[in-house]
Amino acid sequence: MKKYITTVVIIGLVVGCSSPTKTSNAVGFSTINAFENGMVIGNQADVDTWLAYLDLHNKKDLEGIREMNHDSIFISDASGNVIFGNDKHIAFLEEWFESGVNPAWNPIWGTSVKEADDENGSMVLAVAEMTLQQGDSSVYVNQNFDAYIQNGKVRAFWITHRDLNQFELDGKKAQ
Repeated sequence: MKKYITTVVIIGLVVGCSSPTKTSNAVGFSTINAFENGMVIGNQADVDTWLAYLDLHNKKDLEGIREMNHDSIFISDASGNVIFGNDKHIAFLEEWFESGVNPAWNPIWGTSVKEADDENGSMVLAVAEMTLQQGDSSVYVNQNFDAYIQNGKVRAFWITHRDLNQFELDGKKAQ
């Protein structure tokens, strides 16, 4: 009887303490259900999609951007504004480009991660330096992007940013 109880307790401990099954090549962590099977490194194609997307913004190519947007694109910008839909995004960009701020992005780095079993898309994590015109002055901003690329189209992205600090600005002057 003692062996039986010991065996049951050991089995209970092993089963009760095991973690969810994840792929052996999982990276990172997530507390959201979207990555319940674990995250793995994504693919270069989605990173290249994001770089092409930024390039179209630099060229102010609204039709090219429209083609790369998913029809129901979701965007959350650094100021907390939200844009839903391709047409609204293009209308926003058209007005912004015409306002004279002349935004331009210089990509710094990027990579992608995806759910272990997702073959349709990945999250591209990227950083770019954005330059804006304010009157006769240039403003330099460091932007972080979390973009979901799905089947070669930009499905959603979230932006956070900060102004470059003096140390970074001094480095720009030295270049």
